Amino acid sequence: MKYILLLPFIFACSEAKSPEDTAEEADTDTDTDTDTDTDIDTDTDTDTDTDIDSGAVVNEICADSSSSEDWIEFYNPGNSDVEIGGDLIGDDATEMYAIADLSTDVIVPAGGYLVVYTKTEVDGTELGFGLKKDGSETLLYAADEASIDSAVRIDVPEVANEDESYGRVPDGGTDWVNGLTATPGASNEQ
Repeated sequence: MKYILLLPFIFACSEAKSPEDTAEEADTDTDTDTDTDTDIDTDTDTDTDTDIDSGAVVNEICADSSSSEDWIEFYNPGNSDVEIGGDLIGDDATEMYAIADLSTDVIVPAGGYLVVYTKTEVDGTELGFGLKKDGSETLLYAADEASIDSAVRIDVPEVANEDESYGRVPDGGTDWVNGLTATPGASNEQ
């Protein structure tokens, strides 16, 4: 008798699905978990070729500055400051430089910029590298030594005029434009 009562109960609780039903239609999971993930990635940049795990992106490059050494501008499209002191930059995979070795400032503020000069002097010794302005240079950017083999590679185009740069328009976007008026630490908007 126990089995007779149980069978109708099991049959009544199961719903027959036709082969036309999709997995989406059959999913009746009503997850009521209210725990919200507060560590959301707010990086809006979609150009994966120039993203590093840190969340900051190379945004502008100047290989012919009249007032300083060559420089690289980083942009942080996120909502939190990003520390990039351990990230590496260079023009030769065998000789990369930690950003902290080239710059005393290593924080890219939320929604802001950080300019790093490619050469500096440490205890009377010049450290760093220069960017060629003839279009034959490749800038390498890596998260750390372990990722040098897969470093982001940005081919720096020929510089037509002094104080012109190669940058993303809009800031942090996917399109690069050559011949911009250099705007270190400011928006590349034309």
